[in-house]
Amino acid sequence: MQFRQLRYFVAVVEAGSISRAATTVHVAQPALSQQIADLEERIGVQLLLRTPRGVKATSAGETLFREASLILHRMDKLPGMLKSAIGETGFMVTLHPSVQAKTIKELIALAKASPNSLNYASTGTGGITHLATELFNLMAGTKMTHVPYKGTGAALTDLLGGQVQLIFGSMPSMVPQNKSGKLRGIAVTTAKRIAAVPDMPTVGETLHGYEAALWYAAWGPKNLPKDIVTRLNAEISKAIQTPVMQERMAGEGLEPGGGPPQRFQEVLKRDVPKWQKVVKEANVKSIQ
Repeated sequence: MQFRQLRYFVAVVEAGSISRAATTVHVAQPALSQQIADLEERIGVQLLLRTPRGVKATSAGETLFREASLILHRMDKLPGMLKSAIGETGFMVTLHPSVQAKTIKELIALAKASPNSLNYASTGTGGITHLATELFNLMAGTKMTHVPYKGTGAALTDLLGGQVQLIFGSMPSMVPQNKSGKLRGIAVTTAKRIAAVPDMPTVGETLHGYEAALWYAAWGPKNLPKDIVTRLNAEISKAIQTPVMQERMAGEGLEPGGGPPQRFQEVLKRDVPKWQKVVKEANVKSIQ
């Protein structure tokens, strides 16, 4: 079966801010790359909630978009249907060197000793980095001051400069900074330790039950025929298993996805209510 021409949109907060591995999944699988007529990064995750051309099939072909779990608490509002999970990772709790904490236990103690004195960066109000940190606040009983940015780049610049003291930052951005010694990574937010930083503990090893996952998935319009959904899912799963994708994902701390769309529905059932609860309990008023 041949696909009609595909339009493939990548929703990002800022240009270059999303995992290169997840964004370029089509490169590894010729059946996809030969059919993608238009690959475009669309700035701003709100495009998904405004029913753009990124979620409409046209007579000229099919449209897909690839989204990270930037707005997990609003995934139930998306007009499209899931096609395939690409990969999952987490964040690194990363501190400016001036912060007198080298473990999660010490960070909690420091934050409790002086409420709101620590400023934490996020990639936008209501985004996953914001909610991951607020979940930490709720579970640890800490209070830290939120400073939202428009993407990782600006947040990282101010963290390096000491204008903010910490961030729950993406693995691809934080791993190099941690290795260089410019910033101090103290834990990852995944349920298990990550191969990219095997000696770094998880937050949950200290704060039991804590987990914040970042995942990437391909989505499309509701009216895509079932046979096309099945074929797309199969081709994306094949791409994920190729050496080039395995190498890219490993380098960015991504656990490969794949599998049938129904499997990932369980992830949504787990994560959407979880982050909706955080939004309510943390009193998050402004959503990007």
